[in-house]
Amino acid sequence: MPQETTVARPGCQRSGEGARQRTARLISLTWYHGGVKIKTTVYPHIVTDARIAGGAPIIKGTRIAVRAIAGYYQLGMSVDEILQSLPHLTQSQVHAALAFYFDHQREIDQDLKSNSDTGYWRKQVKRSSAVEAKAA
Repeated sequence: MPQETTVARPGCQRSGEGARQRTARLISLTWYHGGVKIKTTVYPHIVTDARIAGGAPIIKGTRIAVRAIAGYYQLGMSVDEILQSLPHLTQSQVHAALAFYFDHQREIDQDLKSNSDTGYWRKQVKRSSAVEAKAA
């Protein structure tokens, strides 16, 4: 079961009365065997924030969801190619996203599948084309 720690995002604090502090949850996983802790995996660049990507895991300090990196990887892109597409990321951020993806592959693949219903998006394109044609 994931053990989560809340961390403040730098530069997001406001001072004064009614100040709000944006927080993100740093993700780490701890494995137990027979009640004994055997391993802890920390994903230092991966956080969740309920206000970004519907609370899906994202790369810390960005709005890039881990599922986006996984999608690029599934398209056959290498880490270097992903970095060319998203030049504001570091190599360690992409590797952390891929490590998180491999440890949670079933859930992220399901998320990608449900968010990439090509039939649905084709219908949306046809509808918007029809609306534009009527307007013209």
